Amino acid sequence: MRLLAKNAVLGLALVAPPILAEVVATFREQAPGAGVNLLLYFPVDFGLIACALAAFMCLNAYELRQRPAGILLGAFAGLPVAAVWFGFAFLVVFQVHLWRGGQM
Repeated sequence: MRLLAKNAVLGLALVAPPILAEVVATFREQAPGAGVNLLLYFPVDFGLIACALAAFMCLNAYELRQRPAGILLGAFAGLPVAAVWFGFAFLVVFQVHLWRGGQM
């Protein structure tokens, strides 16, 4: 349960910057899409996703290091967690983008 909570906190921390970028663009009167660009294309294509993948793999490997083959198991456990995080982050950021008046 503790590992699940740590993954959830890390996931929320990683999805917060694109959401905030999308919302703050409203107050700066910029075109919508800043959060989607941050999630997918800034600073390099799929950079945040690669960072999230590495962070989830490291977190899970660190937490499962006491078990036999735990580091490898934890690293592989980070892959589906990162995939679920990306699906959640994409839906949330894109929903905020559409809510602000952006287009598909």
